[in-house]
Amino acid sequence: MMRLLTPVLLFLVAAIADAQTLRVLNTYKVLCDMTLSAAVGGCTVQQPATGSKTVRFIEAVVYCSVACEITASRDGTAASSTSSAPVALNAEAPTATTTGWKSSNVGAGTAVSAPLVLAADVVAVIDISRRQMTGNGTAKNFTLKTNSITGRAVIEMVYEEW
Repeated sequence: MMRLLTPVLLFLVAAIADAQTLRVLNTYKVLCDMTLSAAVGGCTVQQPATGSKTVRFIEAVVYCSVACEITASRDGTAASSTSSAPVALNAEAPTATTTGWKSSNVGAGTAVSAPLVLAADVVAVIDISRRQMTGNGTAKNFTLKTNSITGRAVIEMVYEEW
């Protein structure tokens, strides 16, 4: 009986290891670098209408040249301007199925966090690893937005697709 179980267990361990490698390889970032003049800046990662993959967010890095507030929302009306293409963090990764949008015109969606208040010239790393998107539809999206500011805002979101 043990001889029979050993190959099965080895196969399962190898399959899990391959799945973990795939998840690490399919890691992307969307970078939104915005100069704002009394305006709200947003950075959105959005699912395609068809052919989506499961998206698990990892972290966001946020910088504002002036004091700002960052809020998170999900599932707003689809963003359609201005594109910020996802960049694969590993050369072996396929093209991302998601799209990225900066100075995003995404709809309000559902707020999923209280505002994070940042002092001027502070870089904050935000844990967004509890956020996930599944299923098709451009109204499936995740957005980080600033309040209305006059200054520079940089938001980078890192995530996996599988």
